Amino acid sequence: ENLSPLNQNSYYNDHSLITDPCVANEHFVSNQLSSFIDSNCKKKIIAIHHRDSHFSGSDQSWRDSNLEDYSSLILSLLANNYLIIIMNPFPAQRPEIVNHPNVFNLCDIDFSLWDQLYILKRVNFLIGTASGISHWWISYGIPTIMANTVALPATPISQGVIHAPKKLSYKDSVFKLPIESRHKLIQSILSSTWDGSIWNYFDAETYKDDELVDTIEKSIRSFEGQGNTFTSHKLLKGLGISTKSIPDYYISQNCYEHMNSIFSNIINR
Repeated sequence: ENLSPLNQNSYYNDHSLITDPCVANEHFVSNQLSSFIDSNCKKKIIAIHHRDSHFSGSDQSWRDSNLEDYSSLILSLLANNYLIIIMNPFPAQRPEIVNHPNVFNLCDIDFSLWDQLYILKRVNFLIGTASGISHWWISYGIPTIMANTVALPATPISQGVIHAPKKLSYKDSVFKLPIESRHKLIQSILSSTWDGSIWNYFDAETYKDDELVDTIEKSIRSFEGQGNTFTSHKLLKGLGISTKSIPDYYISQNCYEHMNSIFSNIINR
């Protein structure tokens, strides 16, 4: 594999935003936000940015994951003494857990882009998705988990990101395709935004509850050098599918195992 070890990012070091004095200027940051972080400076901080149904409504609902789906994850992170910042500015739902004193909800203040960038500067991890401010992880090279994304890869190819896309399930219609077309469909899933013809053959659901907790915990351990790493090319090679013109990037262990299982069924049935 050509990918470097996780969390040894080289791309972002040359990014112009790093040296932009405006981005680093903390005078523009909300006092509530900076006080929340500074008063808990000994804790590790995780930012969560999910794509809420507020953005898509029914038009692109497959892209969305409501904050309620992350409730078990938030509880688990709090139990492990993390400080949590919710970055979605317009949540359609507000589960009770976000009122915890160790959770800061960005929508509770009159926030600006400076506040969002300040969060990215201060956090230890970002649990993001393929939308909005999540793409700015590269400004500071934060170890990032692109959770419940439907775009692969969701960022420039980087060793600083693990992809944990939504959980796919196939329809019987996929078996009407010749084997060569099944290979191409799998390649497309691993190298595009999921829309159009993909939904003729697959459904997707949000990782949530214990499955999401397990996915994130294993990904964090991988960033800390305590877990295994899995890539798109490793998945394709194991399936006997060409990696030509397919980007190589990290994917979570849970997603790797699930995709390997369903794609194997599609190929071998």
